[in-house]
This record gives sequence, C-alpha cells and structure tokens, in this order.
Amino acid sequence: MKILLTGALALLLCVNADAQTPANYPFDRVMPAPPRVIAMFKDGGMKPYVHDLTATDKEAIEQAFAILPPLHQRILKEHLHSITFLDSMQNTALTSDVDTSKSHRTFNIIFRAGILNESISKFATWKENTGFDASGNSGMTVEVNAGDHNAFQYVLLHEATHIVDKVLDLTPSVHDQRASFTHTNSTMGIWQHHTTVAKQFVLPTLGKSLFRSGNLLPIALTPQLYADLNQTPFPSLYATSNWHDDIAELLAIYHVTKKLKQPYIILVKQNGLVVKTYEPMKNKLVRKRLKHMAMFYNS
Repeated sequence: MKILLTGALALLLCVNADAQTPANYPFDRVMPAPPRVIAMFKDGGMKPYVHDLTATDKEAIEQAFAILPPLHQRILKEHLHSITFLDSMQNTALTSDVDTSKSHRTFNIIFRAGILNESISKFATWKENTGFDASGNSGMTVEVNAGDHNAFQYVLLHEATHIVDKVLDLTPSVHDQRASFTHTNSTMGIWQHHTTVAKQFVLPTLGKSLFRSGNLLPIALTPQLYADLNQTPFPSLYATSNWHDDIAELLAIYHVTKKLKQPYIILVKQNGLVVKTYEPMKNKLVRKRLKHMAMFYNS
C-alpha cells in the first residue's frame, strides 16, 4: 500500500474562510438530541435529559470553542449541525452524522453535561481508571495531572477532531477488514487496519488493556502497562483502540500541552509514592508524529 498525502489541503479550498460567523455562535448550534440518539440511549437502559445551561456553563462552552485550532474552527462552522448537553448520560460524548445521504456532511455532538464542571485532570483521571480493576491490596493508584483547564476544552478538541477527520479523510474511512484502502500520514506504520495496531506495537500488557481487549486490567499491572505504552507512538491508552481515536487523542493532548501550556502526566503510585510516570509529549515515537500537527494551525 502506498502512502496518501491527505486531501486536506485541496479540500480546505472548499471551506469558505470569509463566511460570516453568526453573532451567537456556537450557541446557535445548541439543540435537543436527535430522536434516534435518545432512542439508542433508552435501548441501553439510560434515560438522559436535556441539561439547562447556566451562565457558567455558557462561559465554559464559549472558551472551549475559542481555543480550538484554526482548522477545527473553520470546519466546524461549515459542518457542525448541532451540539447537545445531556444529564444522566453514561457516555462522555458521541459524534454522529446528521444525514449520511447528503453530499455536504454535517454532524451532531452530544456531550455529558457534567464535564462542564470538571477540570481536565479530574476527567482524565476518571477516564484512565475506567480500564482498571482496583480490587485487591496492591496499593496502586493512577492519576493524571493535566492542569486545571475545563474538561470541556479537552473533550471538544477530541470530538471536533473526529469531524475534521471525517471531512478531510485524515484516516481511512474503512472498517471492513477485507476492504482495500490507502494509508494516510496518520496511519502509515502505526496501524494495520482500523482497530489493528502495527505488528511492532503488539505488546503483551498493552494488548490486555480495556481499549484493546475489552477487559479490565488489574491495576497492579499498570507499571508494565505504561512501560509498554512508552514503546509505541500512541499518546494514550484510549488512542490504541482505533485509528480515529488515535488522531483525536494526539491532537487533544498536543493542544493541551503545547498550545494551552498545561501538563499531561500519568502518575502510577503505590501507597502514595510515584513508581511510574508516562508523559506522552516526551515519548520519542509520539514526538515523531507531531510534524503532522502543523496542518491544524496553518490558517
């Protein structure tokens, strides 16, 4: 398979950079969740309901949209149909096409409203720990120091990157293992297929993590888990689940650390003492990928 220099530059010509932004953007995009999504949640036993945005919520939303990279801002103004905030929602966020039959793709993002009142550190620590079984007497804990910016900034960066990815084909739009495809800069040498990492990154403990196996990993194995992760180009455990979340995690962590000047350090502690750390932006294999981040900031 040959490498594809993504069609992003050509497609960017189709984005009207001079279009007037509505005075109440992004709040003109706040809408109720599509009925099909609510039905999906209810089928899963959840009963989410629309969150009434407070003045503090609106400030957090406005700030999060303001810090998005230039490319994200242009793409979202063209392709973001709606955003929804729900309470009693188990997922953190869900991005989906509004109408796949139309040539001009638009998207809806549904957010768990609780992230509007969390820090990135609190959110990232919670997310990291969803993959671990902490029962037993190992004394191990996992924390993420990602600064005190609002968690919605991180989640919006991640979800907005999904939209940019889908509009510009930053990763191949193929899920069938038998279908042919051409690698992009975001996947070549890193992924074999949508959910299959390159052979050199198939590592024992990493393969047992929640995002690779679907099973909880004993928290006692976390020192080796992050040692494995440090031997890969993946910025986070969640990034190992598929190539779409890989590029979204890479952009989000890059932006938080390099543009917002916040830390992003995973701390594994035993009885309160740090025994292992993982800092994505100091991983040499992750750093090799950062040259591809420039396209998000070139206006």
